[in-house]
Amino acid sequence: MIGELMHFLSTYAHGYTPAAEGFVFLWFTLISGIVGVVLVVERWNYLIKRASINSQRFMLEVTKMISTNKIDKAIELCDAEPEAALPRICKRGLQHAGTDARTIQTAVDEATLEVLPLLGKRVGFIGMIGQTATLLGLLGTVYGLIKSFNALGDPNLDPALKGSMLAGGIAAALLCTMTGLMVAVPMIVANSTFREKITEITDDIDEYSVKLINMLAARTK
Repeated sequence: MIGELMHFLSTYAHGYTPAAEGFVFLWFTLISGIVGVVLVVERWNYLIKRASINSQRFMLEVTKMISTNKIDKAIELCDAEPEAALPRICKRGLQHAGTDARTIQTAVDEATLEVLPLLGKRVGFIGMIGQTATLLGLLGTVYGLIKSFNALGDPNLDPALKGSMLAGGIAAALLCTMTGLMVAVPMIVANSTFREKITEITDDIDEYSVKLINMLAARTK
């Protein structure tokens, strides 16, 4: 088992050498995968760790502070999560507490327009890399098959050389397909996960920003 694995890894590594058929497609796919991993790590760190909070618990605390007229404390609570989307928007509304509803609404809307683009930043590139990796793998597969069929159709080739070229073309086709899928599948999964998280955060912003505006506006009546 270990011997077979080592042989496979050796064959796969050889596919990246200039002597191998289709090595260019493998390198382009690998580079796109490395870029994708960097983007996934960066977006995971932002969307999952920094921009996301327990919105229900956060708003419960904010509601308590507003009801007891502790606006400064509510702002401090928002400052405790400076990169989270909902606290940034709530802070802007709280800073305009005591003004009329339209002013509060405008402040919250402005903050929302600033925050929302940050959530989706670079996520589209992750999905694009997933699609591009699939197409690069397919392109390498087609190239490898063309080389194989050319070898089969050449009557002047020595049988041993023909067999070697046929095997090389098929190996290139399969390696390109595998590499493309190895890059594409995680990128597509990550893209879907991030978009789902963005939708979740956006829904919380829509719900709780309206509640915040209503609470602050009620204080001025």
